[in-house]
Amino acid sequence: MQQPYSHLKTMLWASPATKAYAVVSGGVIPGLRDLLGKSDVRDWDCLWRGALPPEKAARAPYLIELDPQGSFTDWLLQEAGQIYPDWGVIGLGPVSLMAMRDHSRSLLDVLLPDGQRHRWTWYDPVLWASLLPRLDALQLDAAYGPLTDWVVVRSSVWQWFTLSTGQLIVTPRECTPAAAA
Repeated sequence: MQQPYSHLKTMLWASPATKAYAVVSGGVIPGLRDLLGKSDVRDWDCLWRGALPPEKAARAPYLIELDPQGSFTDWLLQEAGQIYPDWGVIGLGPVSLMAMRDHSRSLLDVLLPDGQRHRWTWYDPVLWASLLPRLDALQLDAAYGPLTDWVVVRSSVWQWFTLSTGQLIVTPRECTPAAAA
């Protein structure tokens, strides 16, 4: 059953304690950092540490606390999803921006079997959606940290990945096409 965008958006804030954080790749959305500086988001921060040269800051991932009433939220979830379908993912939970930033940063590096650490783009929605169902219970706990849900937003389907009592529940929710909404 298809659901209108407004209903799916409301579901992001289904609990009064829940906050919605978008992890967005500056490498996918050009000019993201400048856009954030002018937007109505509640707060945001870069996931890469330290002072970055402009070209690196332009490609960096950003953590954005979405405002349920904000125009940036509507733009990201509707328009950007059409133009830049792989912009990132949304994490849901009763967590502060700083705690979410620390958790998101903890996911940036992976330890390979050869003992080397490598940075990876875990917030790539295709990668994240295919990886989460393959994780064991301990890995899921690490991937979720303080969160209850990860959401991958697509133009036609929003996928909820809910961690409930150690079990991953994947719920696709079809979205009414923007032209028909």
